[in-house]
Amino acid sequence: GRVILAIRQAANNTCYQLFLQDSVATLSWHDSTNGSITKGSAVSLDEWHLAVFTIASGTLTIYLDGNSLGTSSVDERSANDAGVSFGQTGFNTAEEFAGLIDDTAIFDRAWTSDEVTTYWNGGAGMLFN
Repeated sequence: GRVILAIRQAANNTCYQLFLQDSVATLSWHDSTNGSITKGSAVSLDEWHLAVFTIASGTLTIYLDGNSLGTSSVDERSANDAGVSFGQTGFNTAEEFAGLIDDTAIFDRAWTSDEVTTYWNGGAGMLFN
């Protein structure tokens, strides 16, 4: 896959990463506890999209362009001080994201479904914190 964002403490310890699955261009989550979770159908290429991944109460929800692609149960992850890498894993260039990434944010709470939809429909930049 092509990594959008990764937080990794060591080459073999993926805390988590968000990526676009190469073979089918779907949004995926991966961590070393839960493995890979893919939701939705193929993402159209050469267009801007809003991808949102939220975790609340052990439930991962993946959104694309304001719409939920589905949920999965996930185990809690421990806090760590690993660095955040955008567009690659942070250890090599084997999984570089071949595209443009804009308006990236990480929040200390999960957005609600209404907030994701409002943000996508608003198109005016960061609305929530």
